[in-house]
Amino acid sequence: MNSGHGGNKELRAWLKQRGKDYCRAYFRFALLENHDFYTPDETIIRRESWWKRALLSHEFGLNRN
Repeated sequence: MNSGHGGNKELRAWLKQRGKDYCRAYFRFALLENHDFYTPDETIIRRESWWKRALLSHEFGLNRN
């Protein structure tokens, strides 16, 4: 992911305002689940949505996609 935002609207705004160096220095990401290449897209989307709700990342984080 060379963009630094992966298509996330809120991260795009942060990158534009503060730059990649700021985000690299202060943002942390964690892999919450691992699925193989053959996992259906619907399953991945459903699990991602579950984690966003569980972690309140829409309400209090940078998840806007």
